[in-house]
Amino acid sequence: MSSRILRVNADSPSPDVLAEAARLVARGGVLLYPTDTLYGLGAAVREPAALARIFAAKRRPRGQPLPVIIGALEQLELLTPELPEERLRLLEALWPAPLTVILPARHDLPPLLLGNGDSIAVRWPVAPLAGALCRLAATPVTATSANRSGAGNPRSFEAAYAQVGEEVDLALDGGPPRDARGSTIIDLRASPVRLLRRGALAATFLRERLGMLLEAPLDGD
Repeated sequence: MSSRILRVNADSPSPDVLAEAARLVARGGVLLYPTDTLYGLGAAVREPAALARIFAAKRRPRGQPLPVIIGALEQLELLTPELPEERLRLLEALWPAPLTVILPARHDLPPLLLGNGDSIAVRWPVAPLAGALCRLAATPVTATSANRSGAGNPRSFEAAYAQVGEEVDLALDGGPPRDARGSTIIDLRASPVRLLRRGALAATFLRERLGMLLEAPLDGD
């Protein structure tokens, strides 16, 4: 059965649409929504039944962790043990941005979220809608790409909906994705910090913020 679709401006979302989406997530529902890069599948991080629905929608093998977004630095304490002050200062300098950061995970998070591992991939998106969703729902939200496992990244809302739309409770149509490359990924557990994937965040930004803390120089943007 097709899910409900609501049009939304990701840069200036309607308060009513935001409130409806946040209530759905807080109640354990599954959402298709625009992030600051691709379309994502969203569920509250402590709702195992909703997480299982995301794996089913994507045909994603169990054991693969789900990336997560937050809407404020304070929400990190719901995901990771207390971080050293210097790491928190780094995150304050880096976020919000299309940047996913690998951090140690709290041991009380659902194993399904973590893929039975001990780390978690977290992003604070620059897009107002995604961050506001987390703040209103009072929970970090999953942000795995809205596509079937192994398929290419959807380059439109229509492409994302065609793959997973029938598996969600609500779909927010925010127009074309901001950046189909996906987010840049770094591992903040490592010293120096390790670049794991190039993506939507410019290399110059990382050089400016991290400098010699980065494992190796980056070539170009």
